[in-house]
Amino acid sequence: MRLEKWANLADIIGGLAIVATLIVVVIELRANTAAIEASNRQSVADRTQQWALTVVGNPELTALWAEMIERDPERQRFTTLLISQMKLTEESYLQYRDGHLDDEYWQTRRAIGLNALRSAASRETFRFLAGIGIFVGEFVDEMERGLDERDRE
Repeated sequence: MRLEKWANLADIIGGLAIVATLIVVVIELRANTAAIEASNRQSVADRTQQWALTVVGNPELTALWAEMIERDPERQRFTTLLISQMKLTEESYLQYRDGHLDDEYWQTRRAIGLNALRSAASRETFRFLAGIGIFVGEFVDEMERGLDERDRE
């Protein structure tokens, strides 16, 4: 083979190596972006949890919050605690949906969320909150499926 043919072959191989490298970089960037998004969602869930525990643990703050949205303070404490629990469950669902949690772990988190919805009052409050957009629609559907399954047992 002449030198020119070897040079052409080297150019082709070099071009293929660049394409393969770019594909690997794109895959890594997507994985990194997904991990950052998951971390950001977890941070928001953690802040929501901290806020809810602050409200629930402080009767004066609960009373102010209840007054602001024209609700009974005890009912507001109940609602805030339910929001806190369900937002944690929702975050676990979103992590599971996006492939960051395995099925076994998600099922334990799902059971905790469904347990929080055992009473008629908690289910009614959850559905009210879902109706005003507090939770992601897919998560609400997942919880409703779980409630239906539990009711059939």
